[in-house]
Amino acid sequence: MDMQDLNIRDYLRIVRKRMFLIISIFIITSIITVIYTFTRTPIYTASTKVLIERNESNPLSNPGNLRFDQRFVSTQNQIIRSTNVAKNVVKILSLDTVHAHHFFPKETSKLGFIKSLKKSVKSFISDLFNIDKSNQDDPSNIENQEQIAEREKQVKVNIIAGYLKRGLEIMPISSSNIIELVYSDTNPVVAQMIVSTFVKAYMEEVLEINMSNASRTLKWMAKKAEEERVRLEKSERALQKYMQDRDMITIGNRIAITPERLTSITAQLTDAQSQRDELEERVRKIESLDVESYGIESLSWLTADESLTILRQQILANERNIEELSKKYGEKHPAMIKARSEKKILQNKKQQTIARLIETERNNYELAQAKVRNLTRLMTETKKEALFLNENLLQHSILQREVESNRILYQSLLEELKVQRLTNQEQSINVWVIEPAGVPGIPSKPNKKKFLMLGLFLGLLGGLGLAFGIEYLDNTVKSAEELEKRFGFTVLGTILQTKEQLPEKIVQIDPLSVISESYKAIRTSILLSSAEKPPKTILISSMSPKEGKSTVSSNLAATIADNNFKVVLVDCDLRKSRVHKIFELNNQQGLSTYLAGASGKDIVINESTIASHSIIPAGPAPPNPAELLGSRRFKELIGKLEQKFDFVILDSPPIMNVTDSLLLSKLVDAMVIVCRAGKTNYEMLDKGMKVLANIKANILGYIINGIEVKHSGYYYYGYDSPYVSEEME
Repeated sequence: MDMQDLNIRDYLRIVRKRMFLIISIFIITSIITVIYTFTRTPIYTASTKVLIERNESNPLSNPGNLRFDQRFVSTQNQIIRSTNVAKNVVKILSLDTVHAHHFFPKETSKLGFIKSLKKSVKSFISDLFNIDKSNQDDPSNIENQEQIAEREKQVKVNIIAGYLKRGLEIMPISSSNIIELVYSDTNPVVAQMIVSTFVKAYMEEVLEINMSNASRTLKWMAKKAEEERVRLEKSERALQKYMQDRDMITIGNRIAITPERLTSITAQLTDAQSQRDELEERVRKIESLDVESYGIESLSWLTADESLTILRQQILANERNIEELSKKYGEKHPAMIKARSEKKILQNKKQQTIARLIETERNNYELAQAKVRNLTRLMTETKKEALFLNENLLQHSILQREVESNRILYQSLLEELKVQRLTNQEQSINVWVIEPAGVPGIPSKPNKKKFLMLGLFLGLLGGLGLAFGIEYLDNTVKSAEELEKRFGFTVLGTILQTKEQLPEKIVQIDPLSVISESYKAIRTSILLSSAEKPPKTILISSMSPKEGKSTVSSNLAATIADNNFKVVLVDCDLRKSRVHKIFELNNQQGLSTYLAGASGKDIVINESTIASHSIIPAGPAPPNPAELLGSRRFKELIGKLEQKFDFVILDSPPIMNVTDSLLLSKLVDAMVIVCRAGKTNYEMLDKGMKVLANIKANILGYIINGIEVKHSGYYYYGYDSPYVSEEME
């Protein structure tokens, strides 16, 4: 449809026609918007305001320094944004350990899985190539592993610090030394905690920048703290080495590897014993039966074997063949000898197959026994290992307590060292929190009202856009007005889509229905199509299959016959005939047998249950339908039918598939094209009409079939009028 030719009424028609699609898109978009809005993780924003000034010992000596200094404020902003401050926030809040899951909700599990997979692959390769593992216990290797772990920890800290820096917003208050720190997070408490900690970390960073040479006390404490750090590291290494030497891996506070392995072996042993018992029962039954006897074939697992089943079927087929041959020939006949030889070969194959299957079961039984023995031995070894592991837990606990004691001492020294440094340093910058950060109670994102209004608007706009887009891309026949406008031929009538089981006989079944009235209107259009006389021979065809030409032909012939005209319906679709199925006729004799000269001089004409209505079925499908329809015998048949009947209606194959309809169009007075609404596209129709124009076919008009009034967007006044309803009643 050309959108440029549409007016307001056409737009309204398209909207009414596609109302279901528009409402569906609107509802789907609205639902998606609601789901997205109410399932999206809310973002909370916390903020704090900080006053930053220089610490001047004598403000009167240089009063200009107390005034607003843009460079000073910008410098402090850069310090707050520095990586050291962000790392200090990570350290203070333990974001890389305690709260790591908040920043790595999926990464933590992935890293753990990758590390476990890497260790398993490394262990497998070592076992496969017998690589010596003694070097793994070397202190240098342990130190390398600790260095790698420390680097991984630093990488995690750097990642979190970068995340915090990107999330922090610093907004200086114009013409003042006050700045506002803003941070957003999915957790309001985390947002408040981080923005407040940024202020604390900034204060500590200022202290570090302005630190001078420490006193002896600070040096001694720093040295002592370093010694305690080394001692802590040694105790941690000792604990790690102890666990590695004894292959102990802790999950939480439990030793988990051995119990899990013991549980797994127990489950495998139970399954293996069950399998062994089942195979033992099979072998026992085999031993109790004779292999050559028929009783062994009754075993269920033998009966279910596909190859044995095929052999039994072949033996049965051979026995039936021998029985049939024995009725014709004697025992020494070559056919009988061959058949009995085949039977013997098949029986030998069957016995060999049974023997092979029995031997397989015995081998499986032996393997199952070996598996049970191996699993039993493995379970015993695992139990011993579990007992040995429990004995080592005591020493493990001692080493663990030593590590905790060293860690507490080291942390205490660090805290004391910080206190001493604070007391020995002079603060050059004063920082005051003039507006502490509170826990936000309302999320700043998403704006639900804005999202919902936008979703409703986009849903309506998308539904309308899709409706007009589909209408623009829909190149199928939809209305009589558009079809007449495109090709200039008259639309003889339109037929509604019906849900009847036999639409081909609707005129006979329900002569007062709306569809029957449509066929009567088409009949009137044909009878009044010519000023002198209506066309006597009418060809009914379509552009492609399944457009309803046979249905139209059958009902149109019945409708014309109801008007006291003698009508004959000829099924000229010699490839896929349907008329004999519609009227339940014998198709052994018909048009094809007559044209081929196989049914005598006269063609078989079947009388219908409708008065003055006759039918000529297509007959069996011939190898050369086009040659038969183009023969002189067919032309003579058309002449005879014109003399005997008032109207001759030919049901022909589709125009675009074969040339049969083109041949028939030269033998008839008029041709009617059946189009199916929503299926016949204008591109195909245009090609077909050009072909018909080239051969100068006399086209009477179109019939539009299968129109859905509710979804077509057009109002057909005759169908819903009170007059028709009263007549139907």
